[in-house]
Amino acid sequence: MPWILSVYFLCLLFPGNAEPKDEMTSQELMVLTAEEGQCVNLTCRFIHRIEGLYLIRTLGKAMKVLYITQHGKNKREYPAYENRTEYFEVNNTATITLKQLKKNDSDVYMCMATLTIDKGLKQKNSSHILLAVEAAPEKYSSESPWMLYTFISVLMLLVIILGSYIIIHMNIKKCFQKEHREKIQNLVYEDMTCSLRRNNPETKVNHYAM
Repeated sequence: MPWILSVYFLCLLFPGNAEPKDEMTSQELMVLTAEEGQCVNLTCRFIHRIEGLYLIRTLGKAMKVLYITQHGKNKREYPAYENRTEYFEVNNTATITLKQLKKNDSDVYMCMATLTIDKGLKQKNSSHILLAVEAAPEKYSSESPWMLYTFISVLMLLVIILGSYIIIHMNIKKCFQKEHREKIQNLVYEDMTCSLRRNNPETKVNHYAM
């Protein structure tokens, strides 16, 4: 995403909403990358007690994504993020989990918190968080047709080989059966001729016996 890199450098050059160091722990830009369908944690750190917090998209499609009060007991979500957020807070650090990420969730996020400072309430902004959501790789999208054609080809080859084997086997069996029948017929014929010769011997006349 070329625009993500552009945003990254713009945020470095023009941080904006910079707060004194005693109000926040850091103003560094956090960069997060994820794929569609995954989850990601956005962490906003403050020094003072958090009374209320907004999660805001600040660049591509500016909006208030989430509003939290009473340390997470009350939560309001923008419709596009409904049932896709979880909130956890400990030691003045808010962690917001965005679930089931979509490609158009890519943007620069920031927490705007209402803090208790010197017994009063003040609004302070957290560091910017650059979230880049990449399209999930299409598994088997390009391989599926190739795999299907290969499977069909192998199946057809197996059918041809099996059919050829059956035909050859049947022909060989018929050939052996034919030879066997012919041998039996020849044997019976020879046996019959021998028996006929034994039963009807030719009488030889001795012409010199007279």
